[in-house]
Amino acid sequence: MMPVRAFFMNFIYNGQMRSLAPKYKAENGLIVIRPLIQMRERQLRAFVDDNNLNAIGDEACPAMRFDVKMPHARADMKIKLAKMEEDFPQLFTSLNAAFKNISVESFFDKEKFSL
Repeated sequence: MMPVRAFFMNFIYNGQMRSLAPKYKAENGLIVIRPLIQMRERQLRAFVDDNNLNAIGDEACPAMRFDVKMPHARADMKIKLAKMEEDFPQLFTSLNAAFKNISVESFFDKEKFSL
């Protein structure tokens, strides 16, 4: 489930609470729709394998800049999330529900968080 990995990568590496949107408008005006955003990577991999399809992996992600530095965040996050899922088998189900059930008043009430 990409939104979960993206959420934790942004949270840990960028200090932001954000994830991938299932639909958004790019800077060039193109509407981007991610129809498989709720699918687990292993489900997608199984479909590819079962149907003898060719697919690219993380190594072909256009966001990776090998000329700047070797990517590590995606691989590290996959490992961390897999370990968390071993301890909490319902992790992805709970996180998926959490993305749909954000307690706005606890995160966005400026009076509660003004210092």
